[in-house]
Amino acid sequence: ITYPGLQCFKQGSKVIEMQDIPGVKEAGYTKESHMAGAPPLTERESSQAMLRQTLSEILANTFKFQDSWPFKEPVRKEDVPDYHTVIKDPMDLSLIQKRLDNGFYRTKELMMADMTLMCDNCKTYNPKESVYYDCAVNVKRFVEAEFRRLGLM
Repeated sequence: ITYPGLQCFKQGSKVIEMQDIPGVKEAGYTKESHMAGAPPLTERESSQAMLRQTLSEILANTFKFQDSWPFKEPVRKEDVPDYHTVIKDPMDLSLIQKRLDNGFYRTKELMMADMTLMCDNCKTYNPKESVYYDCAVNVKRFVEAEFRRLGLM
């Protein structure tokens, strides 16, 4: 089953409860079962303020990373006309920054999912031999190392 993309963020919502995402409840998710199986929070996850500070550090370091240049802004239709026909859910560092600023990332997994989506989109669109593909691999590796360095993985 494929569900349509979430429209709530285009309508101004900043947060959505996990169980309100189409398909999640049908898959058997409950907040209670999720929390029961969750590992204990690290110090950096112990409050939303600490988590936000940690995720901000990761994002700032990612922006500075030498191979992040293709991801700093959205892919423009003028530059790559068919990109949005191939990639249905685009993601870039500026959008991740906006989501972080708006309090969207209530868990580390949400930000990691967007970072992964950004890199996967790049690898889907570009050939393996391209500099863009290499940048995606390197950025993903860098982000994972940052999450580990700061105790989030």
